[in-house]
Amino acid sequence: MAKFKPSKKVKFKCLSCSKIEEIPRDVVEYFDEMDGGDPSVPPRFDCQKCGGLMQPVYYKSVYGYIYKLD
Repeated sequence: MAKFKPSKKVKFKCLSCSKIEEIPRDVVEYFDEMDGGDPSVPPRFDCQKCGGLMQPVYYKSVYGYIYKLD
């Protein structure tokens, strides 16, 4: 019987309130692939706390782009 491995997560930080949230990597990759927009723009989500824009702290996209929030 195979052991269950929890999915890796990607840390996102809200640009408005600085809240950190971890989003499962498979969800981030799904949105990254389905976006269809500019691949130089990282996947982004809305902050559940304030509604601001959340960007990945560090993420290597499915297309090989590396996004780092400075």
